[in-house]
Amino acid sequence: MKINYKDGVITNKSVTFEGETKDGQGFTVYANWNDWDNWSVDDVTWHNPDYEPTDEEVKVIKEKFLADMN
Repeated sequence: MKINYKDGVITNKSVTFEGETKDGQGFTVYANWNDWDNWSVDDVTWHNPDYEPTDEEVKVIKEKFLADMN
């Protein structure tokens, strides 16, 4: 049996990206890419567990990520 490991093709992947808001709140974007839909955002978490972001903040981060990556 032979398996060609050298020429494998990535069809999807999960990646985390670190970021920071303009007021210094650190966050992590959990994103997924696949070759049929491009990038999507699975979740955004905050480095400061006491920080409570607004829905608008999370929406802006997701929109910025998707605009930059897709």
